[in-house]
Amino acid sequence: MSSKEHKEVSAVRIIGPPCESNFTQVPNQVLNCDWPAGAKILWMQLHSLTRGGKSDQLPRRFVGIATELGISKSAFLKSTERLRLLGGIKCTNGQCNLLLPATQIQQKSEEVAVSSENATSAAKNSPETIQESIDSKAKRKPSGVSPEISWQAIKEVWDVNKPEIYLQMKEPFDKMAFIALETHAKRLKITRPNYPSFVLQVLKGLAKDKWWPTAGNMKISSVFGVGVLTDDKFERIEGFYRAGEIDMKPKFDYKNDKHWIKWYNFNRVSIDSIEQMTFDDQHSAHEFLTDFSRPDRPANVARIVFIRGVSKPFHWSLQGDLRFHYLPEFA
Repeated sequence: MSSKEHKEVSAVRIIGPPCESNFTQVPNQVLNCDWPAGAKILWMQLHSLTRGGKSDQLPRRFVGIATELGISKSAFLKSTERLRLLGGIKCTNGQCNLLLPATQIQQKSEEVAVSSENATSAAKNSPETIQESIDSKAKRKPSGVSPEISWQAIKEVWDVNKPEIYLQMKEPFDKMAFIALETHAKRLKITRPNYPSFVLQVLKGLAKDKWWPTAGNMKISSVFGVGVLTDDKFERIEGFYRAGEIDMKPKFDYKNDKHWIKWYNFNRVSIDSIEQMTFDDQHSAHEFLTDFSRPDRPANVARIVFIRGVSKPFHWSLQGDLRFHYLPEFA
């Protein structure tokens, strides 16, 4: 937009999708309050179960709610207790009332209400989940990459490298799935420009698992989660990420002169040039290597000998030195 056009525009309108039956309307008090992000997400998830202000009767009390939301019982109980201490929920006699931040001080109950001072103290002393620990940290500096651009880059990596049975990313942008992925990345200190390589490394590690690669028609949200993430989910993604690390390293390329030079120099031999030679058979190569009448190679040159049609070299300079007896797997 030019400066002239910019001056002429005095207002802007935001256009969003029309509310449908599968939408959850969220009060502004919840969006704008100072609760941790995990508490807000849990409040919204619980509210999504209601229709006309009430939900259906859910069996097995908290286990039933946790199952409906796709959260483990232990993680749900911890998160609900944190929300209770923040004044966002009150549960009595088989009924859970979601409370608005602006009215939480007015809610008095002989059994469950606590003063704001005691609530703050209890919240600090309560066991902290990984999600709560991440939420308590300061926001990261802007990376310059928008969530939508990052999502498209992630989609390109996911669609090409996912297990064949997994589903492709068809959504233009899934905000809740992106928030979950970004929460994992924040914990592992990965910046937004590096999310595609992060997803690729997780998929590399996931492929080594016995169950996950053939688990069914999984979406990206099935792997990284949505909403409030459990400690198990964080630890599983970290496990996949660590397991995939070795596969992200570049393989040693026998035809790449730079890889050879790097290998020799790393082992404290000054080589700055590579001479690659190819022979029709091993006999010809052996004759050349044992011909002592030929001139010696320069000290700064390494000679790599191949047999035609064989990818691995037949001989390389200083092969008799223990440092160079075995070729490296990675560059």
